[in-house]
Amino acid sequence: MAAPAGAGNERTYSRPASRDDFEIAIICALPREMDAVELIVDEFWTDEVGQNQYRKVAGDTNTYELARIGSFNVVLVTLANMGKVEASAAAQCVATSYPNISLVLLVGVCGGMPFANVGGEREEIFLGDVVISSILNQYDYGRQLPGCFLPKSDVEDTLGKPNRVLRNLLRSFEKVRARDKLQSQAAINLVQLQESSRRNPRYPRYTYPGTDNDRLFEASYEHKHHSPASGCLPCAQRLICESSRNSV
Repeated sequence: MAAPAGAGNERTYSRPASRDDFEIAIICALPREMDAVELIVDEFWTDEVGQNQYRKVAGDTNTYELARIGSFNVVLVTLANMGKVEASAAAQCVATSYPNISLVLLVGVCGGMPFANVGGEREEIFLGDVVISSILNQYDYGRQLPGCFLPKSDVEDTLGKPNRVLRNLLRSFEKVRARDKLQSQAAINLVQLQESSRRNPRYPRYTYPGTDNDRLFEASYEHKHHSPASGCLPCAQRLICESSRNSV
């Protein structure tokens, strides 16, 4: 965490002494995702001269931006390519060069997810909603059945639970008051992002494009590639199977 210094309402933050002073990493798969993250950065440590104390270890293939967001020193990484292999390799390099990283956030745009189960009720998901995951599933780990692939999703088959600190944080977001605070702070960050983008015309505007630009499926469209009688187990359970995703 960056240590504040100075007096009064204005605070200055001391420059990290070494790589050991970075505790949070943010990884994005796409440059346009990292563009949005960098717009809320308060200070880039890599913009300053003399960075030998931040030099990554030998064998680390990542390219880093080192920055401060609020009171936290953060490591920013953009993947060379999408995919879990690239993400895993990047995370391992981060852990090697920055041994005190305690939180790694994989941040980016989300694929199609029309509904979520919230408190036992189906809640519609809209473009612009923020989705926070609580566990990682290996979507390509499972059993090949006749006609379809069935991924495993049991707790013992996943990549494991987050540590207790993160589990407590995620649990707190299920409370109304904590969720309201999170939404309020997210709205403040969005305003900062929009103001920063307006000062640099090369960035997107990050504004609502309007209903004329919405591309929606008809309400009667079935997001399945077969009927239940076809024998595809995920479709028979009214789930979205991989063949359906690839056909959209």
